[in-house]
Amino acid sequence: MGSVVPMAHELSRIAGVVEPLQSKFDIAGLIAELRDQLTRVGTGPMTLIGHAWGAWLSGLYAASYPDDVRQVVMVGCPPLDVEYARRVVERRRLKMTQGEWVLFNGLLNRLDKPNENRNWLMEQLRVLLDKTDHYDLIHSGKHRFGKMPVNGDMFVAVWAEAEVLCESGELLRRFKEIRCPLYMIHGDYDPRPMDGVTVPLQANNVPFKRYILPKCGHIPFREKHAAGPFYEILEEIIRGRAGR
Repeated sequence: MGSVVPMAHELSRIAGVVEPLQSKFDIAGLIAELRDQLTRVGTGPMTLIGHAWGAWLSGLYAASYPDDVRQVVMVGCPPLDVEYARRVVERRRLKMTQGEWVLFNGLLNRLDKPNENRNWLMEQLRVLLDKTDHYDLIHSGKHRFGKMPVNGDMFVAVWAEAEVLCESGELLRRFKEIRCPLYMIHGDYDPRPMDGVTVPLQANNVPFKRYILPKCGHIPFREKHAAGPFYEILEEIIRGRAGR
């Protein structure tokens, strides 16, 4: 929570922005909580911008409440098909030393154990992923994450359910129900393969428009070479000049 603070601040120059902070440990609960949060602050359809897991959540929300959503922007979206998801691990492995790879898998295995300090484990994993998932990050205070603590228990519960949703094909089925414009912004250095989003959507006749950012990893709004173009694209989408 708090990872999109810099994006929320930047976009507030051109539009009203709400950054929902969520607390539920299951997907249905997160969707219901998001609807409650959004209906409290505004009326009429809104643009949803979701980063990483938030891209999936935004799509699931749009499928559930089509009248609430004007358009969905997926930033650094994870693969929508399980076959492509396996490539994320392969790409990360190539960017780690043998020692880092052993440590990474050890930390992941410990996440499944109930008596572990999952918040601490998540912080250690983030340090390793800073090397594999990004190209050239901005490290100034302005671009730091929010000061809210990591919730490892929430991650384990939600992501376990999300993986089943992807493996079963239910995730793609829900995305086929989206009726609003769908946009994808992806860094060319992100280990999450862009084809893992575009190919499944095309195969299921889901219309979308994609933007590929060069010299960019998983977090475009924190990348030195991509942040500027990223915000230009978002402004174009928000102002309705992007087309479909």
